[in-house]
Amino acid sequence: MKRRFYTNIDINSVVTPFLNRVSEEENVSEELLYPFVDIYKDTLITDVLLNIFCQYSAAKSEIWSDYADKYERKIENGVEVDYKDLYKGIYKLNKEHSIDPYEVWLRRLREIGLSGWLSIRMNDCHEPDEKASFLRSDFFYEAREKGWMIGDKYGYYRYCFDYSVPEVRKKMLDYIKEQLRRYDPDGLELDFQREITCFDIENCPDRVAIMTDFVRAVREMTEERGRQSGHKIRLGVRLMRDIAQNLIYGFDAVGWAKEGLVDLICYTPRWESSDSDMPSEEWKAEVKGVELAAGIEILCCRPSNETYCTPAVARGYALRYLSRGADSMYLFNYFINPDDTDAHSGYMREVNETAGSLEAAMKLPYRHVVTFQDIAPRGHERRKPLPVRLRAGESAALEIDIGRARENSSAELILGFTTGSPENVSVRVNGESADFTETGYSSAEPDRRINYGPEGTAYYRASVKPADKYRLDLKSAGEAELVYAETGIY
Repeated sequence: MKRRFYTNIDINSVVTPFLNRVSEEENVSEELLYPFVDIYKDTLITDVLLNIFCQYSAAKSEIWSDYADKYERKIENGVEVDYKDLYKGIYKLNKEHSIDPYEVWLRRLREIGLSGWLSIRMNDCHEPDEKASFLRSDFFYEAREKGWMIGDKYGYYRYCFDYSVPEVRKKMLDYIKEQLRRYDPDGLELDFQREITCFDIENCPDRVAIMTDFVRAVREMTEERGRQSGHKIRLGVRLMRDIAQNLIYGFDAVGWAKEGLVDLICYTPRWESSDSDMPSEEWKAEVKGVELAAGIEILCCRPSNETYCTPAVARGYALRYLSRGADSMYLFNYFINPDDTDAHSGYMREVNETAGSLEAAMKLPYRHVVTFQDIAPRGHERRKPLPVRLRAGESAALEIDIGRARENSSAELILGFTTGSPENVSVRVNGESADFTETGYSSAEPDRRINYGPEGTAYYRASVKPADKYRLDLKSAGEAELVYAETGIY
């Protein structure tokens, strides 16, 4: 199977400022839009997923509220609103210049040898506490009034649409059909990580059958559109990290693969962390016949003051997953506005050039920061190896699987404590004692500068032997709280 490298481009964060700027140029043309996707040429990126839907449509639509509806809106839910500054670029390009950016980008991606996808957020619920929101459609208010949402007990996710309601499913299927007719993509992604809470799982025993029928209907659409366009339209889904917990939510990844309903499954964290230990081996063993892409987030982990994954951290996660069962890598929130020249954009470009293959990632330094599972179904625990809390005389173990260590390299282990230190906690690494020194970890090298532990963490560094896996055996002589662990290969 060809190794691919996917990147998902957010509907608003960089699209809006880029299109606003282009729409104000003196001589507006399609060519001015090319740099937005040309930036991925000559990198390891093979597939660009263009997010056109969160809860409004960035593409013209008769089914959902679209960018033009939002631009022209003056009153929403009884509140005076003015969204013109947000949508003026895409509105002006379509209205005054008859330029649809997404049609241009899909065509341009094909011209430069990359695959262009449409990505649809299946249940976005941003800003639930706002009376009105630039992200909402009119259908939000209708569904809320009619009780077509999963309910208050789901907290932040309370306004997610309930897919057990036929009207909700029809709305989404009609929109997907509309956009497949409008565009000619190489693939369609159903992004269920925005959000995977599509059912009241405690009160919908038929949720697996309902969602499988839904995916089956989408598959029929992509196959029909593919026959019309003369090429295959791949169907992908973005799910959470855990196969069994996906099933609890209503998503039968194993069954979909057996039935041939999907071509790509991306297993991924949601947002709060780039999960350092997703079960790639389990996915490879249980899900056959489809491409498996491991997804990483732009956020390494929270809470911390500096949360973005550096290129070395992204390479570390890529090595972990590509060497443990993933076929491909997938980036979420690693979007780039080609107009930006700041350090953050530089980080993103380096990730695109180095984190999509084992061979490329291993040529440069890489770091593996231990993080956690950021979501799980109600009533189920998340994998969260840290913090480790110890009292005097207590012992604990922490296992770190980095995937693969480069030969002829040096390695270091960084531990962070909010209470205690290696002075009162003995640490053996793969059976050998480690000699730690306190470090501010403020190296002049950008890739080695950022700390991801919570505020108040004291960091300690030790040289260790390179290894694919590390077992840390801890024994404390006093109170201690280990909150951070990282290995680096240099």
